[in-house]
Amino acid sequence: DQQAEARTRNTSLRLSSLTLDELREELERRTEETQKLQEEVEDATRETLKTLGCTYSFPGQCCLSHDSSEDPPTVSAHQPRMTQPLVCSLDTLKQKVVEKDRSSYEKEELGNAINNHLQQLSDLQLNKISDQPGKDTFSPQRAIMNLQAELHDLQLEKDVVSDLRTEDLITILDQEVAMLTNKLSSSKDSGVSLCAKLDLLKKVTERQTSLHQCQISELQSTLSSYKDKVCYLEKKILETETHLFSSWRERERSLQQAKDLQSQLGQHKACCERQQLDLREDAEILRGQLEVAREQLFKAGEEKTCPQFLLEQKAQEVKKFQKLLQEKEEELCFRQHQTRQHLVSLEDAQTRCRTLQTEQVNLQLKLNDRERMGSSTQMTQQHRHTIDSLQQENSLLISQLNQHKLEIQQLRAELVQQKSNLASVERHRGQLQASVTELSQCVGEETLKKEQVTTQLELQRVQLTSLTKE
Repeated sequence: DQQAEARTRNTSLRLSSLTLDELREELERRTEETQKLQEEVEDATRETLKTLGCTYSFPGQCCLSHDSSEDPPTVSAHQPRMTQPLVCSLDTLKQKVVEKDRSSYEKEELGNAINNHLQQLSDLQLNKISDQPGKDTFSPQRAIMNLQAELHDLQLEKDVVSDLRTEDLITILDQEVAMLTNKLSSSKDSGVSLCAKLDLLKKVTERQTSLHQCQISELQSTLSSYKDKVCYLEKKILETETHLFSSWRERERSLQQAKDLQSQLGQHKACCERQQLDLREDAEILRGQLEVAREQLFKAGEEKTCPQFLLEQKAQEVKKFQKLLQEKEEELCFRQHQTRQHLVSLEDAQTRCRTLQTEQVNLQLKLNDRERMGSSTQMTQQHRHTIDSLQQENSLLISQLNQHKLEIQQLRAELVQQKSNLASVERHRGQLQASVTELSQCVGEETLKKEQVTTQLELQRVQLTSLTKE
């Protein structure tokens, strides 16, 4: 019991580390071993029957022959084979083997003993006749009694020897049957454990397949969501690219406007400076003329020689010059105000240019990020294209392989046709050779006939010459 438990424990530990295919192979190997053991039991019983000379039939043998003629049964956990009928049949087999052994050995030993004693009787008679010619003849009754006593002793010895042989055979058969039954029971137990392990592994594989299918469905859903995200990001990239392009154009336009404003401001500054210089020159001229007119008035007032008309004219000229000077000053103030406005607009344009530059930098960074994402999407698209191209190449190779297979089949058909043609040619050649041999035989026969005719002609010629000579 302890050995069986240790064996089952070892087998269970060894089977727990095996996979499904290995367990299936182990189950098939165990079933083959059980079948081999059953066949060995049957062969051993047959060999013992043959060696012992058992020629009659019995129920156990019929069962064994019936089992050996059919297909070998497979070990199952639900239909175990019972070993009790086999043991019963072997017990009956042992008894009948003993009886048959006794009868056969009795007959053989009895025949041998009778022959030996008859030979001894004849030898004794010859010896007594030769040694004691004067004595009485040998008593056959006494010799028969002696022979019967010796025959009885030999019979007893034969019985002892046959009993020992049968006991040895019975012990050997018991040992073999016990060993085979132990092997059969252990193989059945291992087969049951293997079936249970196989069922458990089937359940585990079903669970794993269901889990893998769930994981595959989840991965497909995540892949579809990632595809949607990629499409959304591609749209966002296009929108940002269009926005960047429009902002870049607006920046270029604003920079151009700033340049134009700077050029206009420079022109206005130059114009204002020129006008200021002109106004200053005009003011200086007018001041000089006014001073001259004042001096003239002062001189005319002093001298009182200048008429009133000239005085009024000079006063009007002075007023006119003052008016022009005032207009020039107003125009100068207006130009200064315009220059201030242009400077303010220039500062606004510069601030807008700075903001546009910062926006450009930010948009450039975003564009770089989008380009990186776009490169990743391009890589995925390239991988998709490569996968599609590989699939196309695979399909092309499969089609080429199928075409090569068709060509090989055609070549095989042509080879078969050529072989059939060659066989027909060989048959025709054999027929021609047979006809040639027949013709050669006919020619040989004709040549023999010709030689016979020539010999006959020679004989006739010789006879004719001899007759002519006579």
